[in-house]
This record gives sequence, C-alpha cells and structure tokens, in this order.
Amino acid sequence: MSVITCRQCGKPVPVGHRFCGYCGAKSDDLKPKPSAARAQAETAFIESAPTKRKARLVLLRGMGGDGASYYLNSTEHICGRTQGTILFPDDTTVSPKQANFFYRDGHLFVKDLDSANGTFMRLRGRVPLGDGDRFVCGEELFELHTYPDPMPEAWENGACFCGTPPLWPWKLSVTQILTHGRAGERRAVESGSLTIGREDCDLNFPQDRFMSHTHARVGVEAGRVTLEDAGSKNGTYYRIRDEIQLDNGDYVFVGKQLIRIEIV
Repeated sequence: MSVITCRQCGKPVPVGHRFCGYCGAKSDDLKPKPSAARAQAETAFIESAPTKRKARLVLLRGMGGDGASYYLNSTEHICGRTQGTILFPDDTTVSPKQANFFYRDGHLFVKDLDSANGTFMRLRGRVPLGDGDRFVCGEELFELHTYPDPMPEAWENGACFCGTPPLWPWKLSVTQILTHGRAGERRAVESGSLTIGREDCDLNFPQDRFMSHTHARVGVEAGRVTLEDAGSKNGTYYRIRDEIQLDNGDYVFVGKQLIRIEIV
C-alpha cells in the first residue's frame, strides 16, 4: 500500500485517507512537501517569467472626447485604410496598410509600413533629426534640410547653379509642407536654434488654432540637429523612421487619426 508522511506528526498515512489516524490532521497536511531545491527552482521560474503587458489604442476625437478603443490582444495588429484589423476607411491620408502595432519581449512597438505620409509619434523629450525628416506642430507639417559644409561649387557637369548668394553659410532650413507636397514658409539658420509658434518666433502661424505661442525648437549644437517641444499644449510629433517602443500615455498620429496608447 502506498503511503505519505503526515506533516504534523510524521507518521505514515495511506494514500487517499482524508485524516491522519494518529493525530487527526486534515488532508491539506498530508500532501508531501517539495524539496528545498524544487521549491527554489519553482520560485525562480515564476520570478523570471516575462510580464505580459496588454494594451489598447484609444482614438481621440478632439473636444468630443475619446472615440473607439482597439484592444491589442494578438501578437501583431496591422492598421490601414483597407488592410489590417484596425481600419480607417474614411481617412484618405492613411495608406492601405499604414502601420503595425506589435509585441516583442513583453513591450509594445509601432512600426511604419512604408506608408505614403508616415506615422508620427509625440515627442517625449529631445530627438535627433536628419536631412529630410518631417515633424508636425499644430496643423503644420515641416521638413528639415541640412547642408554640407562646404557647399559644392559645381554640379557633376561642371556648371554652377545661379541663385541668390547667401549672407552666411546655412547649416539647416525648416520648410512648411503644403497640400500635394508644395513648399510654404521657410527659414534657414547658421547656428543656434530656430523656433516655431503662433507669434514672435522664427516661423509664425497665427491662424493655426492648435499652435502654441512658442511651440517647438530646432537646435544646432556641435554639428547635431535636434527637435524639442517648447511646452506646447498639443505637443510636437515627429515621423518615425522604422519602429519605436511605446509606453503608457504615448500619442501616435496615423494619418489624421490621433491615438493614445494605454498599457495595462
């Protein structure tokens, strides 16, 4: 007959008995204790297990408050105008397949899928910018251009471009991008910083209701160009190049859809 040891008195008890015949201990005290090594191994396994972080996307609808919520319970979640599990069929600025929200190593990421207009994320702090990078302040889209030092004197065929001579060697310029990709307001600087806002800045947009007085700043320091928000009310957004990790409370623009990230 198979027996186990009572934890209370140490006497043998036949398997299946609900009480110890010697001390009367109940069935909970008749289960064999795991060895110390086994208990330690089980504890280590639980502590080292990765934490699962599920998230949802909350669509913001301006002054009307929150809109639809999309729960991210799978590994990948494609969003677009016509393809994917999260669709924005009425937004013509969204590509058929725009972006992918996915989990990796217990964290949530977003990756742009070579969309026409790009996927934009709200600045958390200061980010570096490269030639051709785009960012959004208020309702305005901007593009950064940097210039080599020194500028080339001639094209490949030996001819020089005929234009207005610069008063100083420009390091960068910021250009407003209008509908259909046309260029709007533009400002170039040699060094220091360039400010964007509604009034009293280097680039001013007094008619933009979502633009703060001083909204954002593009700076040049030690040959590096950076973008930072200047404490604006609605934030500054930059186009992500590939993929980026998301945290609770982040904001992402997919076309004209503003999305808040909520991670449980």
